[in-house]
Amino acid sequence: MTAPSPAGIEFRALDHHAPDEAALVALIEAGKTAAVRALPLGWRRWPHEVAGILTEHRMWLAQFALAGEQVVGFKLGYAERKTRFYSWLGGVDPAFRRRGIARRLMADQHAWCAAQGIELVQTSTTNDFRGMLLLNLHSGFDIVGTKTSDGRLSILMEKHLPPAGT
Repeated sequence: MTAPSPAGIEFRALDHHAPDEAALVALIEAGKTAAVRALPLGWRRWPHEVAGILTEHRMWLAQFALAGEQVVGFKLGYAERKTRFYSWLGGVDPAFRRRGIARRLMADQHAWCAAQGIELVQTSTTNDFRGMLLLNLHSGFDIVGTKTSDGRLSILMEKHLPPAGT
């Protein structure tokens, strides 16, 4: 079940089925607005690097929310194994938050994953991103552990997906 579309927002997705790297790079470049600035500094990578990390995986998905031509949200992830997907990076422009954009991107990601036969979605976040932490919890993720990297504590989360069509 897909979440409703927020008014005036268009959603686009690119994946491994039709790997148009030029379009992917263009959307990532367009996303280097407030949506990307919302990410921790260490994750603000150049578009070709992000595209390269995605496309080196057998299965990947890149989603974008647009208001006109402006990318106002995005969600990127890839399959680590045939049945396990890592929801890697995402963000919503602060001016467009609390409109259901992140919820819709997540719902679409999980529907796509289920259609690919993926059974488990994993992600991590930090306490700094409480909105994302709460959205993950409200969306059925469980906290399964923590890890520390570069002095930052990350919260590890997992969600088991029902088979497609159920």
